[in-house]
Amino acid sequence: MSNSQHLVSSRLAPEFALPTTTAWDGILAWLVLFLSSGAFLGFITSDGDSQAGNGNAIMQFLWALLYLIIIFRLARTDKPLRFFGDFKLLALVLVIVFVSASWSVDPAVTLRHATGLLGSTFAGIYFGRRISTDVLLRLLMSVLAWGGLLSLLLVILLPKVGIMSDFDVRGAWRGIFAHKNGLGHMMLLLIAVCYILWKSGCESRWKLSLIALLAGFLLIKSQSKSSIIILVLMAGFLPFAGLLRRRQRLLVPLLTTAAAIGFAAVGICANFERILDLLGKNATISGRIPLWIMVGLSITQKPWLGFGYGAFWENKNEFFDAVTRHAGWTSSHAHNGFLQITLDAGLVGLVLALLLLIQVAIRAIKQMRADASVLSMWPFLFVIVFVLCNLDETMFLVPNNLSWILFVTVLVSTSPVEARIVQAAQPTINMRAVVSPI
Repeated sequence: MSNSQHLVSSRLAPEFALPTTTAWDGILAWLVLFLSSGAFLGFITSDGDSQAGNGNAIMQFLWALLYLIIIFRLARTDKPLRFFGDFKLLALVLVIVFVSASWSVDPAVTLRHATGLLGSTFAGIYFGRRISTDVLLRLLMSVLAWGGLLSLLLVILLPKVGIMSDFDVRGAWRGIFAHKNGLGHMMLLLIAVCYILWKSGCESRWKLSLIALLAGFLLIKSQSKSSIIILVLMAGFLPFAGLLRRRQRLLVPLLTTAAAIGFAAVGICANFERILDLLGKNATISGRIPLWIMVGLSITQKPWLGFGYGAFWENKNEFFDAVTRHAGWTSSHAHNGFLQITLDAGLVGLVLALLLLIQVAIRAIKQMRADASVLSMWPFLFVIVFVLCNLDETMFLVPNNLSWILFVTVLVSTSPVEARIVQAAQPTINMRAVVSPI
């Protein structure tokens, strides 16, 4: 970017004047990204579960402070609530989340979680509104690289803390995160970010190579099999992205991808037990299948509107007890984003969430086809990772969660309004002012 002007990657409504990214925006974004990654959450919460931090008094205070600052900075140039007029589907989802308190099994918990989700959504709007894609990716790289480096140091200096000792995950690295899957997911996301920055030339390639090697090493040591599988699938989707970038009809790439997925599905089904043995898992996928079955049975009790947003796992009701008893272990979420939404807001909430996901995916594809820059691939790549991660973890509509914040950012940055060149009224963010591990 030049000092006089820069191309804004966000697609914004015409009535909103676009401010320039400042160093303060970068610092605030870095803090939000770092906290939402789940770093050090296991040291704050008593049970070490990343979802539990939403009810911790310290974390509630930090998040409330950050969200108030974000809303204040948005309100300086815009009316924050007016953004929801341009993202009606997102607004409708949030309305359902808040209204679910009226039928929730624990209205107080629902309102607390819903407030956190609203704040996280404002954070995503703030990023999409004020921070260009290249700056956001470099901030994200810095946050995740620091997370990886601190995790490595923790394992070396305090292995009893940085390495899990539970019987079923003994020896798996978790670093500064609450669970090995937290470390695995963050390193997966870091590899995706490094790939986009490498292709775009926005960062030094030797630095990106070192960071990607660190991320790959930690991903393996985390023993997060699902993150490793998603990395392989993500690599398989990259040729699909290349096809979509060409000015061809969508039929050819869609058929090609469908055929590839079909062959892969046949191969997996034919060798299911062998693959599970190779990955060190059993046929229940580390106990998730019994959990999913019991969650599905619970959904049938309140199929249309659910148990209320975020209330099922904290209320400890009779359905929760049945899920825990028959699944054979205690969880704080459904380990599937789509099942979790159905549990929280019923089939009505699931349909709205799927429509929102489809809307973001279509916008990401359209932007990638219309914009020849490598950075325009990021929304599509993130949507792929987001969908795949929600198949065995819960990240969709989760408050104070990095993936949800980035999802909203992608929604804002791909909104179909004409991009514009903005004169830089103040200097754009200097990335050297934001700490970097390398």
